[in-house]
Amino acid sequence: VGVRRPKPGQHRSRLPTETEIAAITGALGYDGTKPRTQQQRVAIAFLLACQTGMRAGEIRGLTAEHCHARHVHLPVTKNGEARDVPLTPTAKDLIALVKPDVGLLFPLSAPVLDVSFRRARDKCKIKDLTFHDSRHYFCTWAARKLAAVDLAKVIGHKNLSQLLVYYNPTVSEIADRISSETTAHIPQAAKPESDHARPA
Repeated sequence: VGVRRPKPGQHRSRLPTETEIAAITGALGYDGTKPRTQQQRVAIAFLLACQTGMRAGEIRGLTAEHCHARHVHLPVTKNGEARDVPLTPTAKDLIALVKPDVGLLFPLSAPVLDVSFRRARDKCKIKDLTFHDSRHYFCTWAARKLAAVDLAKVIGHKNLSQLLVYYNPTVSEIADRISSETTAHIPQAAKPESDHARPA
């Protein structure tokens, strides 16, 4: 009630900044150590979302049994298929803070996670930011490192055009990436052979 969904074709372009991420997780009490409160666990969940592109529901469903050295396995996802999500070094460190011997890493209900996040966001006077925007943050970062087909596999999209919902680089960012790439070699036109060089 009272929440407006974007119209079809109207993509969100909201991208959390590193300053906003630090402010929100700080407001939740995150201090880089094992969580002692639900709010700190919400902060770690948000940071993990920024590092992996996982949805809130996927993170809440993570179990110790599905955590591996370099990836986590999601047996159930939004599109109905299982998915393996590779982990950055930071993501591994975050998981180490909350991983139990067995069971859920984030025993949080959806309302607790949502309300805790929104209260921290509002406390920081940050406007128009949702937990799900962490997915946009990850995709924007990962798109600079991964091919589109690989990124789609990581975040669980079958249709590459769906990536446009999350990946919205500015023209300046695209220009920077093009400028940083080595110019492709353009061969010079071949010189005509002299008569004495041609086979008889």
